[in-house]
Amino acid sequence: MLVTLAICLAICLIFVVSKLYIKSTRKGCPNPDKDGFCIKDDVLIGYTGLKRKITIPSNVRLIDSNAFNKEMKRGRHLEVVIVPGTVKEIKGSAFNNSSLSELIIKEGVEKIGMHPFVDSYINVVWFPKSIKEIGKGRILDCSEGCYTKNTIYVYENSYMDNYFKKNKYSHNR
Repeated sequence: MLVTLAICLAICLIFVVSKLYIKSTRKGCPNPDKDGFCIKDDVLIGYTGLKRKITIPSNVRLIDSNAFNKEMKRGRHLEVVIVPGTVKEIKGSAFNNSSLSELIIKEGVEKIGMHPFVDSYINVVWFPKSIKEIGKGRILDCSEGCYTKNTIYVYENSYMDNYFKKNKYSHNR
């Protein structure tokens, strides 16, 4: 009887540990598709794939917070992300702790949340004319000594152009 109980406990322990391991490696992205995108309804929760360049799928309307956070094992291999105009909102902290060479946000994206690129090493960012709202706080805050020579492209007299002028960022128009 004691042996049976010990075997049952051992099996339960193995089951629990394996579940915890799987959960920790996916970090809130339990069922990524074959390309590594974790999408629930129309929200991109995270990207766990291995590609270096991706375009967000056209069925995504919102990119969630920490979707590309390397510390959460998301977007670790990415160099270029293209956000199509079918995405309407990028939540705050969506690209925290990422290190992309280029982020291209296409025409159609309308809203960017607070601190979307905090502590990130993104070299080039392209902003469309369609952005009409951005969350409070500086868009490129960096408390960890990140690369500060970003190249930022905006359209002259656009919302983002005015945002960067107001906040004393240098950028290309």
